[in-house]
Amino acid sequence: MKEETKSFLVYKGLQMPLVLKGFKGRYIYWGLGLLLSSFILATILVVTIHIVVGILFMLVYLGTGLYFLSVKQKAGMYSKTKEYHDYTPEHRIRTRKRKGITTE
Repeated sequence: MKEETKSFLVYKGLQMPLVLKGFKGRYIYWGLGLLLSSFILATILVVTIHIVVGILFMLVYLGTGLYFLSVKQKAGMYSKTKEYHDYTPEHRIRTRKRKGITTE
């Protein structure tokens, strides 16, 4: 008797990082945080100082933040600081002679 095996198609997604308006992966969340924080800070400045100061602050804050994000994104999604030096371990290991143990 022949055994039947069932097969099912499984959707595994596109296997590509999330992209929104040119920003990829974690930089989307950083951009959303930047947008939200600039809005909140600009609102505080509008209430406390003046509407022109709040709008100017929001434009400058968003502009510099988006520039920073685009520069960080060009460095790579998983960019880390890299140290380019060699580690040379000590060649001599100091040992203490133990009492009662003899080696011949």
